[in-house]
Amino acid sequence: MTIHIVGVGDLAVSNTLGDTIRTFALGSCVGVVLVDPISAATGMLHLVLPSGSEHTQRQSRSPAYFADSGVPALIAAMTKVAGKPSRRWVCKLAGGANVLAHPRLDSMDIGRRNVLAARQQLQHFGLSPMAEDVGRHHSRTVSVAVGDPKLLIENRQLGNITI
Repeated sequence: MTIHIVGVGDLAVSNTLGDTIRTFALGSCVGVVLVDPISAATGMLHLVLPSGSEHTQRQSRSPAYFADSGVPALIAAMTKVAGKPSRRWVCKLAGGANVLAHPRLDSMDIGRRNVLAARQQLQHFGLSPMAEDVGRHHSRTVSVAVGDPKLLIENRQLGNITI
């Protein structure tokens, strides 16, 4: 039983039953989780920004940092384990909060933009989220057991939920 920790701007995929994939501190960042219930392949992406078009060097070093390169990277990693993308894949999103207290920074609404960019990228692969816990003003920690499409979402202020 291995716990795969997904750092900021990173991704992980496993098909080993008993493993867990976990990421911390999804504020404006978005966690994208894919689960193939047939092969048990499970992947998680912790994306930070919607687009890497203005950050080409960083995007080439860390594609998972951005929705426009991270979602395709997650799909590619899942495909190596589970085969081509399928409508049977369960997709869920968490994060995308507006956690900044400064009015000028709030207007950037990076969390909402990250959620929209993740959804758009998933649509390119014929996927859409079956469940989401996104928005509002709080950070989340997300865990998924490999092969199980239920996400455990932890929040100190609001308690834990499963989607």
